[in-house]
Amino acid sequence: MNRKAASVLRWVFQKGDKSLTCLLQRSGADSSYDICVVPHWDVTSAVVEETETPIRAFCRHAEIALALRTAGWSVVERSR
Repeated sequence: MNRKAASVLRWVFQKGDKSLTCLLQRSGADSSYDICVVPHWDVTSAVVEETETPIRAFCRHAEIALALRTAGWSVVERSR
């Protein structure tokens, strides 16, 4: 069965006048998960990592979020 991609966790970060989104979604193609980092000022430079397990996907999202907060980014929005 081919599923549509579904957002699991979405955080928007801000630093100064720049924003970016760190998104965890279930892939539409199979049972894998995508972790996406999308800078709002240049969406063409988005980075997507794929992982096979939900635990690894949540851990990777947390690692990226920690690195962003450590670098001075603040969470301004959380959603599914």
